[in-house]
Amino acid sequence: MWGPAAGEQACGDVGPGRMLEPMQLVERCEQFFGPKPLTGKSVVITAGPTREAIDSALHL
Repeated sequence: MWGPAAGEQACGDVGPGRMLEPMQLVERCEQFFGPKPLTGKSVVITAGPTREAIDSALHL
């Protein structure tokens, strides 16, 4: 819903593609969902797909 942020990437490139800072995500979630909507809830945040085999033994 938000992002990407822009700045220096881990690969050395500069530009859009960074994850927002964690506190930026918290603030935006608080604003979007209103007061305490996640009380008692679990939240999962993903950074996208995995492109590597999880266990190479599975690919015989």
